[in-house]
Amino acid sequence: MGKVEDELNRAETEYQLEQIELDTERSERLAKNKRQREEAEKWLKFCRQAEPIEYARWLKGYVERDGKITQWEDGPFPLERWLVAQRNFDVTELWDPYHVDLIVPAHIEVGIPPEWRIGENRVFWMKDYQISQSPYGNIELQIIEYDYDVVPCFSDIKKLILEMR
Repeated sequence: MGKVEDELNRAETEYQLEQIELDTERSERLAKNKRQREEAEKWLKFCRQAEPIEYARWLKGYVERDGKITQWEDGPFPLERWLVAQRNFDVTELWDPYHVDLIVPAHIEVGIPPEWRIGENRVFWMKDYQISQSPYGNIELQIIEYDYDVVPCFSDIKKLILEMR
């Protein structure tokens, strides 16, 4: 059993070391994200929670201008992450679990940093029914490049849009 037991112990030790490394990386990432959230508090205070009808209006305008819905969510509009800008400010980088979806009314100006460093935030412009998001996203700890904008529709938003006719 010596050879078999040695291999089992080696595999277990290797797994444990990998887990320690992953836990360390995860902790470092969460600490960085928390610092970014603290920095973002400077502009988040100029926002309020979005109402589903506000996103419905944006999505209707976006689709009327040939925009495409890229993600269907069979559930309600997630209020906890959606905000509306109430005054001018510059948005900063935020990553999961702190990122936000920001609706910007036509009379508000929100600055986007150089190189689109806004993390996983998405900005939905009412002025021209456009979306701004970083060309990069963080999916399962790997940075990927998007080849499209992520534009979701939720089942309750569909109902609101159809009622606007």
